[in-house]
Amino acid sequence: MTTFFTTPIVGQPSHGVTRYARLVASTLDGLGAPAPKLATHELAEWLRGLPHRGSPTLVHFHYSDSLFSPAESHTIACALTATQRSVRCLVTLHDVPGTGDDVSLDDHPARIHHRVNTYRDIVGPCAGVIVSNQHEADAANSWLGVAPTTIPHLIRADRARSGPTDPYERARVPPTIGIVGFIYPGKGHDRVIDACRQVPFPTRVVALGDVEAHHRDLVDELRSRAAGGSVAFDITGWLPAHELDRRLATVEVPVVAHHSPSASGTLAKWIEAGRRPIVVPNALTRELARSDPMLVTEAFDASIGSLASSICGAITAPGGTWRTEPIPHRYTAAAVRARHLRLYRDVAEQH
Repeated sequence: MTTFFTTPIVGQPSHGVTRYARLVASTLDGLGAPAPKLATHELAEWLRGLPHRGSPTLVHFHYSDSLFSPAESHTIACALTATQRSVRCLVTLHDVPGTGDDVSLDDHPARIHHRVNTYRDIVGPCAGVIVSNQHEADAANSWLGVAPTTIPHLIRADRARSGPTDPYERARVPPTIGIVGFIYPGKGHDRVIDACRQVPFPTRVVALGDVEAHHRDLVDELRSRAAGGSVAFDITGWLPAHELDRRLATVEVPVVAHHSPSASGTLAKWIEAGRRPIVVPNALTRELARSDPMLVTEAFDASIGSLASSICGAITAPGGTWRTEPIPHRYTAAAVRARHLRLYRDVAEQH
């Protein structure tokens, strides 16, 4: 058994970064030391204790400033610096500065400078940095001054799933347009509602998830927006895994309409369910479409009219919202596991 590495699972089980860390760790079961489950405030102390325990000597953890508080991020950075001579750390970055709403250092400079400095403090003592796509790699290089390793986002499904037997079968009335994940500004619920208001018949927009705690006021705004047209708007709240899987398979039109290039996890959920979501084109979706045109359906451009046109087309022929081919190998558990193990060994040999 290879025990020189471990992959701690840090944070609330429901957090997207924690869920993904757990998913990646599951591909490595039995190959490294057991993966401890830690609260966010426990990671720094756990790291400081590693040199006294002697093994493992390589740690791979996941980081986002949406998961850790500023104080926790600071203590983690200090712990990484204090232990870097005896423990090699790899970090997978999520929500990389420059990939979301961080368009320019001239916009909200204090907030963006703080994010950049926080991420630099985390990656500085690390032996390696991992990201999930080229867009994130470019941002990490430009904003953080690091050259990360790109390991594609793991997508669990390894074969195509069947959709409607008749690709021209019309959707039910009113057809449902689904958006998966937490509700927060920039997620795209407003875009989808505005697009559905341009669809020439009634539609129902369904938010498959809960509202982020600090954005409860957004619900009234979205309901008011939908009420201004012939659009119904429903929020399911948190869904257990089996119910979420059922809903992902039964909505007529899956959509990912983030205002910025992110949401690898959101896209993966639709693809894992066998769906081919409509996406608003950005750097991430273009990269996915290049790797396999059958993974997503890109709207012509980022306009509301273009999104409305794509939704209309999917309602008319819902068969097009289902993936009919296996997922490319690079996104499978076997490929992601192999890429991680190769990186672990490379980093260990440099020690």
